[in-house]
Amino acid sequence: MLSYGKLGLTIYLALSLSLLAAGTTFKLWLEHDANTFASHLEAESAAMTEQIRQQTQLAQYQQHLRQIEQNKLRAKRDAANAQKQRTCTFWRDQYAKTNKSYDQSMMNSACK
Repeated sequence: MLSYGKLGLTIYLALSLSLLAAGTTFKLWLEHDANTFASHLEAESAAMTEQIRQQTQLAQYQQHLRQIEQNKLRAKRDAANAQKQRTCTFWRDQYAKTNKSYDQSMMNSACK
């Protein structure tokens, strides 16, 4: 015949073991979720780092293209100014040689 003490001890041990199993299962589940979350964060961080790197490279390339365009415009402007200066010098020399009103008007026009 079973005594109440043995029955109580059996129930206590059964509940303790079931709580221990549930707690262990819950702990393992939380660790798994934390590991999954960490791996997702790591992958997202790596993707963001790559995206930032690509955006930085794109910005640098666009800056390089703008610089090239500015250099072309500057060279074109400098060439135009040099041609204007040569034209002015030519008409100034012509006017100095001939002292004609036509040469003077061309010099005035070229040397504005």
